[in-house]
Amino acid sequence: MRLLYRIVPTSEMPAGARVQVALLPGRRKGAVLRNRIRRTLREVYRLHQQDLVDLFSRRPDGLTLGILYRGTEQNLYASVARDLPPLLGQLAHVLRTEDSRNTPTGAA
Repeated sequence: MRLLYRIVPTSEMPAGARVQVALLPGRRKGAVLRNRIRRTLREVYRLHQQDLVDLFSRRPDGLTLGILYRGTEQNLYASVARDLPPLLGQLAHVLRTEDSRNTPTGAA
């Protein structure tokens, strides 16, 4: 699994959206398998999206996120449920760290 992201100005985001997600099943033969991978990614992301949504509700910019599944179809849900939440947590941590570095410190 791989996460690709970009911080973008809100003018490039759809109206009212702060986080935009693309679910990428990789090169797979058969629409049924691609759709099963997308549905699985969507469900696991939906259950674990809150850190990123909260983070970008307080920021002036937005997040475009691509979630690329590179695994096999065996144990699809188990592997996505095991791998995606820690990746989303790491991304939220990295973005919080970058945000704190860019925030001016000191008294005004």
